Amino acid sequence: IKLRFTNRAGHSMVVVRSMEVTQKKTTMSFKALDGILRTVDPNTGEKVSMSHKCSELDRQIPTLMGVSKPILEHVVFCHQEDSSWPLQEGAVLKKRFDDIFDSTRYAKALEAIRTTKKEYAGVVKDHHGSLQGLAAHKLAATGFRDEMDKIRDQLSQIQDEINHHSDEINKHDVIITQYNDIQGDVEEMRERVDIKASQIDREETRLVTHKSMLEEDWS
Repeated sequence: IKLRFTNRAGHSMVVVRSMEVTQKKTTMSFKALDGILRTVDPNTGEKVSMSHKCSELDRQIPTLMGVSKPILEHVVFCHQEDSSWPLQEGAVLKKRFDDIFDSTRYAKALEAIRTTKKEYAGVVKDHHGSLQGLAAHKLAATGFRDEMDKIRDQLSQIQDEINHHSDEINKHDVIITQYNDIQGDVEEMRERVDIKASQIDREETRLVTHKSMLEEDWS
């Protein structure tokens, strides 16, 4: 059995399924052989054949055609004997439509989306709480930063005052040094005056002695 179709990429493909029936004395045996999938390499233009087991073909063909397996079985390749399935009882009909429209998978997907949404909502709530905490920390850090800037300004002013007073102290040190030099000169001059005064006292004493001796000689 051969089937030619166009895959989702727009390339022509051929699938070949082979069966083998063996007639025995009293029975017949049926065997499905490996299927073949043929296509043309779009780059080289060469024909490419790939052998697949039947179960693999059953999985690959719907994917290649871009159509679900229930649509292929119940709509595209529906056998004439089974073509009246839309008139079957409700439960069978519901299951058939669920398979065709993949409603079970859709319901599971919706449930997964709801669960994921709930989980993400919790994560968002946690992150929102963390964000509020970080905002509070940021506000506190901003306050600390402003306080540190003020303290730095105050320290800078204090340092300027220290530098100013250091300059004043250096000036006063120069004046004190000059004063000490002057005081040393005064002390030195005082010592000289004392020495001169002592010399004068000695000379006066000596003169008084000579005067007395002269007076005695004249008498």
